[in-house]
Amino acid sequence: MKRQVTVSFWGGDFNEPSVYDWVEETRELYDHHGVVVPWPVTTMLDEAGYTDAYRSFHKNPLTHPGFTYPADNSRVDVKKLSWAPNADERDRIDYIFFKGKGMTVRDARVFGPKGSIVRHRREPNVGKDRFITPAGVWPTDHKGVWIKLRVR
Repeated sequence: MKRQVTVSFWGGDFNEPSVYDWVEETRELYDHHGVVVPWPVTTMLDEAGYTDAYRSFHKNPLTHPGFTYPADNSRVDVKKLSWAPNADERDRIDYIFFKGKGMTVRDARVFGPKGSIVRHRREPNVGKDRFITPAGVWPTDHKGVWIKLRVR
């Protein structure tokens, strides 16, 4: 007998940080300035019953921040970047959300360069995140999220 599984996914660059990362534990880090923000997209998906795949696997935003923005592209002159020169915008803005029964996240990684551009400086990765690093130049301003799911 065949069993039918229904799964729903949302993924990509949401262009905003995550409500799961701007929490009390991270309030003094980066440019959070003690603020906990109810970001609308991730809040809406949570309320609709979707699971943030990365945060379900790496539950702690301190040890595994999963920053996907901004990426440190080795060939970019940091003095010529267009975003705010004084900003510490290290955030997770790329996501994979899923909804469905019988799914387990088996692995979660960031793909792209390990570093970020912070206040016009190249900064190394600050957490224990696992990376899939590019072979050569990373062609965009942000990294991505890679998820391995098991469907039963």
